[in-house]
Amino acid sequence: MRRLYTYLKDFIYADFDWRSYSGTLALLSFLLYLSHGNGVLLDWTYRNPDVGLKLLAFTSVIGLPYLAVVAIQAICRRETSPWRSSGPWLLYFLGLAMVVITMWFPFHADLAKRLFNPVLVKWGALQFWQGKRLVFMMLPLILYVVWHLKTEPGLLGLRGGNSELKGYFLILALVLPFVVLASFQEGFIRAYPYYKPSPMESDAPIGLVARISISEATYLLDFAIVEWVYRGFWVIALGRFLGPQSVLPMAVMYCMIHMGKPLGEAISSFFGGYALGAFAWQSKSIWGGIVVHMGIAATMDVMALLHRYAW
Repeated sequence: MRRLYTYLKDFIYADFDWRSYSGTLALLSFLLYLSHGNGVLLDWTYRNPDVGLKLLAFTSVIGLPYLAVVAIQAICRRETSPWRSSGPWLLYFLGLAMVVITMWFPFHADLAKRLFNPVLVKWGALQFWQGKRLVFMMLPLILYVVWHLKTEPGLLGLRGGNSELKGYFLILALVLPFVVLASFQEGFIRAYPYYKPSPMESDAPIGLVARISISEATYLLDFAIVEWVYRGFWVIALGRFLGPQSVLPMAVMYCMIHMGKPLGEAISSFFGGYALGAFAWQSKSIWGGIVVHMGIAATMDVMALLHRYAW
């Protein structure tokens, strides 16, 4: 735990600039108003009936805030910008494509209707919704690390970091009691578990235990992939060019993918994403974020399943 505190302190000391941080928080406040106040960003993206315009909207809503933070950093710090070279731009467009396509992808329900038994269409669509990250995020990242194996041997944070895991498990232990308490709230019970079996699935060719197990596996794997993208790619890979300044724009982008979630969750995603990004940059490891993310998600679903089937 002490090492994580040192990581965060040293990172803030190296990266903090009151002008760029203030400008970023002002921008983020405006974006949260557009997404959670009047809902205009949700109308442009998730609620947009036009598939083509929805893709353009997601590209703008996710990509432009990142570049806005980059511009704020460049203006406030008055340093020679690494964005004058092609390297960060190539990574930016690769990362943006991974994020946007997974958020926009509208074909999971149609695929489920074609490939699954009619009583399992809802369950199948859920698997495609989570599994799309295996194709559009995990596969490009694997190709990237194989291509850069000699120049980036850390596999974007998958190697190393074992010495800090005790601190992350301690953070998880401190958070989990609050998760357990929250599980008794009515809103929690309505929202979770991730997969909610329906009565029409009682005669499904795949048993209930198998369906729940497969759903939980894809659900938890999704959190690992998210960490690899946001803390591994956007922080460690972009950090080759941007240094510690890769963390702040990543945290804003990470907040933007929480459009439609409760406002408190969206705000906490920014600060949590910033802290995990700082840890990843200092340690060059993403395993801590995976431990915390997967631990909280698993506990939430276990508690929801207990409420639904045991209590």
